[in-house]
Amino acid sequence: MRRQSTPQQVRSQYGFTLLELLLVVFILSVLAVSAVSLTDNLDTAQDQYRVEATKNQGSAFEKGIINISADGRSISGFVADMGALPSNMMELAYGVRDLATPLRFPGYQLVHPVFDPTPTFGFNDGSADSITISSMPLGKGYRGQLTTNAVTEFFHGSYINLGMGSTTDYKSDGAALFQDGWGNGSISGFYTVDGLNQSPTNGSHTLTDLTHGWQLAAISDASYAGENFFGDVPTANGVGAITLSSSGRNGAVDGENLYDADQVVSRIQPDDWSVFAGDIRVEVFNDLPEGNVFENQSNANGFTYRAFLLACNARATDNPVDGDPFNWKWAQFPSANFHVHIPRNSSRIFTLKASDGGPRRIPAGEHIVLLARCDNIGNPIGTTRLPAINFPAVYVRTIQDGDGSSKNEIQQIRMRDGALTGLDGPLSNPSTFRLFVDRDNAPEQLIASSFINFEAAKNPQQTAIYDALTEDQGPATIIDTDIDDVSVTPVAPSVWNVEFKFGKTNMMSENDAFPDIAPMQIDPTMMVFNWPRFYLTRAIIHPSQSTTIRLNLSTYTPENSLPNAN
Repeated sequence: MRRQSTPQQVRSQYGFTLLELLLVVFILSVLAVSAVSLTDNLDTAQDQYRVEATKNQGSAFEKGIINISADGRSISGFVADMGALPSNMMELAYGVRDLATPLRFPGYQLVHPVFDPTPTFGFNDGSADSITISSMPLGKGYRGQLTTNAVTEFFHGSYINLGMGSTTDYKSDGAALFQDGWGNGSISGFYTVDGLNQSPTNGSHTLTDLTHGWQLAAISDASYAGENFFGDVPTANGVGAITLSSSGRNGAVDGENLYDADQVVSRIQPDDWSVFAGDIRVEVFNDLPEGNVFENQSNANGFTYRAFLLACNARATDNPVDGDPFNWKWAQFPSANFHVHIPRNSSRIFTLKASDGGPRRIPAGEHIVLLARCDNIGNPIGTTRLPAINFPAVYVRTIQDGDGSSKNEIQQIRMRDGALTGLDGPLSNPSTFRLFVDRDNAPEQLIASSFINFEAAKNPQQTAIYDALTEDQGPATIIDTDIDDVSVTPVAPSVWNVEFKFGKTNMMSENDAFPDIAPMQIDPTMMVFNWPRFYLTRAIIHPSQSTTIRLNLSTYTPENSLPNAN
């Protein structure tokens, strides 16, 4: 008996049906298309990730250059520490300058500000009149871990986070780099200054050393005009602006599609890291006691005052010995105006400007502002005894006003900074001072006394001040002993009361008998003081922001070591 075949048996004998084969082909086609689509999506996602990573690196670059806290009270980054922009990525990452012999920057340390009354192109020049201010140091220099490869010293900088790489070499061969999201190397055209392609100065450096795979476009200091000149020293290495770009997926300059095209991730312009000097003002407030020299020294010797801002440029300092706070470069910005008189409980506003031939912009960060004594055209002046930034506490106050009818004028002289007697070391000249008296209450007619020996003035048995006031001065005699009188009474060490008793003649007004005259002025520049003082304050400067810095004269700094020229 023959058995009938089942469908399964037929299939095994004759294979798949046409419908089944078509179904298999369809499924395979769908899977193939899906695989291609998935691969494209993965590539797109990776490309987009690299774009975002590149943008994040751009933000990190900007914060490494300058980073302002949320409350605005502190500023950190390369500019705040070094006082200038880095010229390339090697400077930012490793603190090494690309010279024929590579030179690292000075390490971060406390540095003494330097005031130079006669700077060269706006910077202290090591001349003998430079004054080191040791009582208010600032932290300046390159932050990072100092290391060496037995040939060159360099830093592992703290301004940017580097990728994995060598810890013994900062150069491209195995070095840790700060690369874009594509991990690019560099080619010609990756580094330009003022639009011109640059090559490394040192033969052992490569473009990757200077760019870390980014496109860098720098604008040099010298190419700026007007207010944008910062004045880095040496100027050939300084830049005022820098643009950071990624060359994209193709690792080359330019590109046609979305991910191959170059991408600018950071532009740092002068206003992003500095401020024009003319936007900074200094308010000097006279809150000293009655009779201080700023209140009374309005005409004697033609004294004027100017404010100065001192800004350290550590990038311009050729690698001083670490731990040596001297020999750093300080740019100084004087005030554009000066005043001979600062009334008590009042203030004067001093607007800053550039020094002749010097920088016009002030870098963001912490700086020093001080007050200096100047001549009648604004040049800082001083002597070995009393440098331009030193002001002794010398006072003249009225303790009894002459009323024109019954009371004489009584004024008190006070010298409160430990004025010294005797000879002044190698100068072999005694400490002396002069008095200026306004007999007619007309400031333009001040009459100067002869010089007064301070040692003699302190001796109660001598009459040094009396003699100086009554000495014949010709037509401008202060006290005419034939008709006038004056008494000088010591009341404490370095404190005297002076009573004016003007006589009345037919040639004088009725009020001359009991005069009411302006306080005397004192010229103490030939004196020596134990504790001279100067007026200065720290100032935080923000980029592109007008600022008024207040300097209270009651907050002074004693400086026992001045003068100390370097």
